[in-house]
This record gives sequence, C-alpha cells and structure tokens, in this order.
Amino acid sequence: GHWLLAPKLGRLAMSSQIEAFNIPQGVVCALMREIAARRPGVFTKVGLNTFIDPLNGGGRLNDRAADPVVERVQLDGETWLWYRSFPITVGLIRASAADPHGNLSMEREALVGEVLPIAQAAKNHGGLVIAQVERLVDKIADPKAVRVPGLLVDYVVHARADDHWQTFGARF
Repeated sequence: GHWLLAPKLGRLAMSSQIEAFNIPQGVVCALMREIAARRPGVFTKVGLNTFIDPLNGGGRLNDRAADPVVERVQLDGETWLWYRSFPITVGLIRASAADPHGNLSMEREALVGEVLPIAQAAKNHGGLVIAQVERLVDKIADPKAVRVPGLLVDYVVHARADDHWQTFGARF
C-alpha cells in the first residue's frame, strides 16, 4: 500500500479509526476490473506465504479490519489466494479535464491507472462516481483522449490548482 502518500489516511488507519488492509497494487488493479464485470474476484498466487496470506494476517493493518478480504483456496490441488469482489458504492477519481457531458481526459495526469474500472465498478453496483478535475472545457479536443465517458460520471468537482497536485511533493 501507499499509506505514506496519504499521511492523514495513514494516521487514521494506524490509530484504528478506519478499517485498513494492505493489498498488492497489481491485485487491486485486477480486482477493480473483476468488480466492474461482477465476477467473483481474483485468483492468484500473489501474496501467498506473505503477510497478505490469511495464514499470516490477511493483509490486515489494524483490529478494525475484521472481515477477510482474501482467502486461501485449493484449485486442482494447488493453493491459491482468492481476493473476493465487493460492491463499490462510491468511486473517487481524478482527471485533467471534463467537458459539459462529464467526459474525462487525462493528458496532464501522472498516470491513468484504474480510473475506468473504478468508475465502471461503482456504476455497476448502483454507486456514484465523483471526478476531481483540473479544468473544465467546452469539448475534449480529441474524442480518443476520453478515458472515462461522461455516462459513468455523476459529479465533477473543479479543483483549485492547490488541490490538484500530481503528487504530494510536486505540481504538474
């Protein structure tokens, strides 16, 4: 996890004010796609025999993390980890620009990541998608630059420049 990149959130997790797990980033990316498709989750060996493995804590970071997010399962005589899908009720994403229809482009973002699967997962579970953007435009100049179509976006928040840094240490 990238808890150091979100220090306030990290403090909440470490003081058990929120339920917190540490799951491998690649698994999280794959899991968002599985949740969006309403599939049961990700079966992988990633995390097996590490602190992610249920035999070693299941990735829990505090006592509030009671319900398991990963299980050990046997498939064809082999041990796998099953990261279960769960409903996404709110998807918080960011983009560079939004047009009046909510179409999002990412040309000034450090990375695209899983914004589309996050939006799809939230919408496919009846949830909301809230996008923070750097600027509002009349039209996305190149339709192929749309990374998240507006029909998946419920709310667009136009962020001030001070609230839309690329990282916690650098502006664009």
